[in-house]
Amino acid sequence: MENSELVQRLQTQLLDLRTSNCELADYRKFADKKLQALENDKEELTKKLSLETKKNKAISFLPGQSARDELLKTQVELERKNEAIQQQEFDFKQHDMALRDEVASLQSQIKTLESLKTSSSSSASTPGNHPLSPSGPEEPLTTPEEVEKLESEVKSSHKAVKDLEGIVRRLRAENEDLNKLKSALDTAEKKVIEITATAEKRKKLLDEMATEKFELNQELTQVKEKIYAEAEGKLRNQKSEADQSILQLKKELKEQISQRKQGEMRIVDANRRIDELMSDVKKLEADLKSATEAKRYLDRIYEEEKTAKEQIEATRQSLYQEGLDLKSQLESESAIHIAELAKIKEDEINEKIVAANQWKELEEQFTKTIEELKGNIDEEVEKQRIVERKAAVTVRELKKQVKAEKNRADKLQEKLRDIDASQISIQERLSVPHIAAHRDETSSIGSWSVPTEFEGVTILTGNEADALLNKNKGLMESNLQLEEQVRALEKNQIQMSEELASREEILRSRVWQTRPDAEKQKQPAGFSDILMNKIVEFASENTNNSPSEQSAGQLKALNKKLLRMLEEEMTKNVAMRKNIEQLSIQLQQT
Repeated sequence: MENSELVQRLQTQLLDLRTSNCELADYRKFADKKLQALENDKEELTKKLSLETKKNKAISFLPGQSARDELLKTQVELERKNEAIQQQEFDFKQHDMALRDEVASLQSQIKTLESLKTSSSSSASTPGNHPLSPSGPEEPLTTPEEVEKLESEVKSSHKAVKDLEGIVRRLRAENEDLNKLKSALDTAEKKVIEITATAEKRKKLLDEMATEKFELNQELTQVKEKIYAEAEGKLRNQKSEADQSILQLKKELKEQISQRKQGEMRIVDANRRIDELMSDVKKLEADLKSATEAKRYLDRIYEEEKTAKEQIEATRQSLYQEGLDLKSQLESESAIHIAELAKIKEDEINEKIVAANQWKELEEQFTKTIEELKGNIDEEVEKQRIVERKAAVTVRELKKQVKAEKNRADKLQEKLRDIDASQISIQERLSVPHIAAHRDETSSIGSWSVPTEFEGVTILTGNEADALLNKNKGLMESNLQLEEQVRALEKNQIQMSEELASREEILRSRVWQTRPDAEKQKQPAGFSDILMNKIVEFASENTNNSPSEQSAGQLKALNKKLLRMLEEEMTKNVAMRKNIEQLSIQLQQT
């Protein structure tokens, strides 16, 4: 009975063990599923953590309310996940405690089974002592098999216990991993908080930089406006002074250009110097342009520094994305950023100082050049006055020469009149009267009588009359030759005057085209044209009389005078050609 009870007990225990094994297998499957779910959650959390870290890195560079909102959202999600993980840990601890209780109960059952086994083995070794031994001869045959079955079941239960212990260890390891993940999440939250703090600091620094930049830009614009206003005022004053001086010079030149020729050439030189002064003014304008270009270059450098700052920020972003140690990198980069900002501020201050020095040097140069130009203008005015005085003296001398030439021409005209009168008397003497016209054909006596008009006239012989006629013919031929020579000289003179006039017109047109006020002023008539016209008129007046009325000596004297005048004009023309060549060379050089 005791053995049957033991067997029943063992069977009940085996059933309990089997049920517990089934429950343990089910729980094991449940635990495996839960482990897989936890692993999946772990992977998702790691992915989300990486995404959140990247987002936090990106958000740390984005100023404004949107970055703060995203940070708050990430913090709320992290808190939710932390709560879910804590709840899972609590459930896992409860399951672990239940498993430990079950393992302890199984161990106690195994111990009881072992004790029963020992007791059954002792009862089998002493069958006579047992009170129920004669009643069942077949019971000791069945008990060892059941014991073996029990042992096999015990072994299987041991294996199940070992498996459960492995599962428990595995769950503990996973619990440790979860604790590590929790600690990583805590560190990530701390880093996120630090990142937000650094982002706020950076935002403050950026706001300060923006305000400083705005103030610097305002200062730069004010300095630019002041410099532009000063430079424009100085240039306007210079231009007004130069225009006034040029207008005064032009007025004085307009009054006296019509009376001189040599002074005109010097006035041309003065105009060329005025053009040089205008070129100096243009150079000053070019210097101003170069200064503005330098300012633009400084602005361009400032923009390049902006782009460099942006590139530095981009490199920082890449470093933030690539780096794993966010705290150390942020501290190092913040220190580098502060140092670079200090350097950039120092560079900007140095550039401002250099620009101010350059503007001061340019102002000094402008003042020096203005003083030099004023001195040059005064010198040119004095030289112009000297030239005008000399031109006035030369005009007076030319007027005196013209008066003397007029007096000579009057004397020559009087001499020519005397010569004409003498020639008329000679012709009257040489003329033979027609006697037949004065005869009285009615009376024989009246026909042979001489009229009273020719009583005092000497009657020449035929030879004398022929000689006088031959002389008259020779004089006429010589007069004709002299007239032809005079006409040829007049033609040459007219050609030379035309050539001179054309060259002077070409030279004047070139000079007046080079001058800035060529369109406003009309080109004055040259003095040489007036003198040549007077000479031609004088020659034409002297040659208007008939050649028969002029004597050979007078014509020769006239021709000599004309030749002298032509030689003088030729020498003047040669000098004019030299001056024209020099002026053309100077014009080509300028």
